[in-house]
Amino acid sequence: MFGDSASWHRLGPALADRGYTVLAPDLRGHGASPRGRYSPTDWALDLVDTVGATKIDLAVGHSLGGLALAIAAHALRPSSAVYLDPAWRMTAEQDVRSRAEWTAWLEWTEPAQLRERLGGRWPEADLALRWESLWRMDPAATPRDGHRCRLRPFTRVGAVAVAGPRSGGE
Repeated sequence: MFGDSASWHRLGPALADRGYTVLAPDLRGHGASPRGRYSPTDWALDLVDTVGATKIDLAVGHSLGGLALAIAAHALRPSSAVYLDPAWRMTAEQDVRSRAEWTAWLEWTEPAQLRERLGGRWPEADLALRWESLWRMDPAATPRDGHRCRLRPFTRVGAVAVAGPRSGGE
């Protein structure tokens, strides 16, 4: 949440150096993307529209992007998919708690608040990118009812990495 294509500033070039063509679309309501109606299905359909018939060897989705990728994977048909801390299988209580936490981030007015939340774990340049992307996001895109999303299994999963209980999902 509150991320955009700038989040891939390290991984994108590393994959390109290994011969991959890298596409890093902003989900609707994030970064430079248009605003509009927001739901996991809308984000997935946007991915399908953006990527089109492009052959995908490797698809990587983080957080909300992981949820959108999981929904779109059957249409995109990547050879392999990697999900980084995907926003899957949330209980109703987790959904409410997560929404409240992310909504609170929108009240921040100083980068120091983000630095404190992340506990000094991020390099200063990455922190600055994250702060900028926070303000490119439409607050209305904070997901609602994410726990209601039902995913069809995708059989070519390369990896799923989830955040630890104290990381807060960053």
